[in-house]
Amino acid sequence: MSYKAKILLDSISNAGVRLTTMEVTFPRFVLAEFNTHRMFCLDGDTRLYFDLPEVVHSKSNTKRFAMTIKEVFEKWHEGAAPRRNKRKKENGAFIDPNKLYTSRELAAAAGYAHYSGIDLLTRRVSMRRFSDPQGGSYRILGADFLKWRTSEGKNRQSLRSRIAAMHLRSCNDETGEIYHTHIKDVCYSGQKEVYRVTLKDGKKIIASADHKFLTEDGWKSLRDAVGLFLSPSSLATWTTAAKLAVNGIPAFTDPNWLRSQRDRGFSAKAIAEEAGVTLDKVKYQLKKYKIKCSNPHLVWKKSHTQEPWNKGRRYCNLVTRGKPTATYVRKGPESHLWRGGITSERKNIGRWTIQHAFRIHRLNNFKCVLCGDGRNLHAHHLDPVAHNITRAYDVNNLTSVCEKCHRDLHQRNLELILLEFIERGNPFCDFWESVGGMRLRKPFVSKKRRTMVRHFVEMESIEFLGVRDTYDIAVEGPFYNFVADGFIVHNSRNSASSRAIPTSKLLERVENNPVLPLEWGLNQKGMSASSLLPEEEAKAAEAVWLAARDAAVAKVKQLQELKVHKQVLNRILEPFMWHTVIVTATEWSNFFELRCSPNAQPEIREAALRMHEVLKESTPHRVADGEWHLPLVQDDERDLDLETLKKISAARCARVSYLTHDGSRDIQKDLDLYERLKNDRHLSPFEHVATPSQSIEFQANFRGWIQLRASIE
Repeated sequence: MSYKAKILLDSISNAGVRLTTMEVTFPRFVLAEFNTHRMFCLDGDTRLYFDLPEVVHSKSNTKRFAMTIKEVFEKWHEGAAPRRNKRKKENGAFIDPNKLYTSRELAAAAGYAHYSGIDLLTRRVSMRRFSDPQGGSYRILGADFLKWRTSEGKNRQSLRSRIAAMHLRSCNDETGEIYHTHIKDVCYSGQKEVYRVTLKDGKKIIASADHKFLTEDGWKSLRDAVGLFLSPSSLATWTTAAKLAVNGIPAFTDPNWLRSQRDRGFSAKAIAEEAGVTLDKVKYQLKKYKIKCSNPHLVWKKSHTQEPWNKGRRYCNLVTRGKPTATYVRKGPESHLWRGGITSERKNIGRWTIQHAFRIHRLNNFKCVLCGDGRNLHAHHLDPVAHNITRAYDVNNLTSVCEKCHRDLHQRNLELILLEFIERGNPFCDFWESVGGMRLRKPFVSKKRRTMVRHFVEMESIEFLGVRDTYDIAVEGPFYNFVADGFIVHNSRNSASSRAIPTSKLLERVENNPVLPLEWGLNQKGMSASSLLPEEEAKAAEAVWLAARDAAVAKVKQLQELKVHKQVLNRILEPFMWHTVIVTATEWSNFFELRCSPNAQPEIREAALRMHEVLKESTPHRVADGEWHLPLVQDDERDLDLETLKKISAARCARVSYLTHDGSRDIQKDLDLYERLKNDRHLSPFEHVATPSQSIEFQANFRGWIQLRASIE
């Protein structure tokens, strides 16, 4: 098995839209490159907003940092803005380009003050290090150093890790709340036709017609959401003024969010805590939108498991007549106020401290241990509860301090200083003199941010802008979307599943015909290698690759003896396997533009070039209205009824997993497989079977064709 691309069926409708189904074979390790061909694209000027950490003394609750997606792409792949290297002392006149130098020798020849400068240089600019056969220090080729010296004199510091750590806004699809995600990759999607979308609140974004936006009916492409159509005169028209989801508003101002919280049984106080605002603001919004409790019993139950219902209420003293009688006070579980022991641990510690305060004061002769004053004594934990809660109930951890000293200790944040002072064996009375006017800053604890939720705004206009460079980003899950220019937008084929192929067959293929990289590129910055390893090093790299193959095969055989299922075993072999996919499409130009480029990975470029060649040589056959595009249906089967042919075609497209398209045919098994796929809702194979549409607009993934899947869903 090797690189292969062949046309299974090439059709063209009466409207002139071509639909082609191919079978393509390429290395398994570039499947992600094949599958992540991006149709969702944003203009380079689209702005991304990152939330920065709060500043201690900032009056603002949130600070934002904005970058265009083009700037993010450049910083992600190229690094920081270029800056000129300082090379005033270095001299390359005495350096032999064919000689291997140690860092000390090269530093002396180039005029460096210390060899550590060379060591740092080899790490910053990815200069090659050659190992010493004798086991000594690494060596540097003089030609590499001279090449660096004669370059443009600019370097760029990598920013990928910093950008990946920044907080990009995203939307929780389930609750509608705005949260933070992180960037995983930034991609250039080629030049595409783009449109400017304007909402009634003034927000604007430029995106392709295929980019997905969050609407009130879920995720839809711009074309499907508004019924977008481009006239021959390049005038954009639409049929529906859809409402698109935009950046968050404070949750407590959104009536839908308030109703959902009330339905969950939250009281107004609990909603205020969740939203990060005051109780009065929540009460005002509840009254404004006339939101009443839909489940009073649940609200009462939730609120009364947190604190007694009569907490904070005051009652007048009852005056009794006659001689008072001894009464039994019911405590704990016997009390009618018992709510299951819900008092917080912090309150229990405070009550325990008060109970033992008199005993501690008596041991200290009712004097403050720090200043000797005997008025308004407090019991103080030497090792603070917030620092070490295990000593909260330790009597030996308590001491007596007056109100003033106690206040100063906490206001000046000297509790741990006092603990350290006493642990060194110093007397209490010398503490204030030792610290003088010291005042420490309290550790910063960020406030709870206001909860933000998405809201929907109606579209006002769409304008066609022509062809522009477009980009897309990939973000972390579980909700693969992000906020761009205030809009909530989404991230960015049937293939052979290794889970379905017997392990013994895969072992035979991997041992006899393993996948090898076409090129052994030299490690450097960026997504592609511009130079190759020398011949000897390339041979060594190939040997290491094959050794990894042998190790994987050996481990799979060991797991086979333990009777581990093939869906686990076959994953180990995937990097060394060939992979076959069936792909059907009407739009190929952007795929070939990106994957046939010299910057593409060599393996996916080889597959794309073969696909482009067979597509160019193929002549499509015409499919009339009412007829169907039926891949893998043979000529001698055309006499069967149309419904049966559609089922056979879909089932055989699914069987790419079993690689039996060129083998035996069993129509009954095809029909059985079709029913299983339909019942299990595994409908992706049904996308390859299609019929011409009355319109040349997009229908799901195809333009001018309607998939069999549409009639089933």
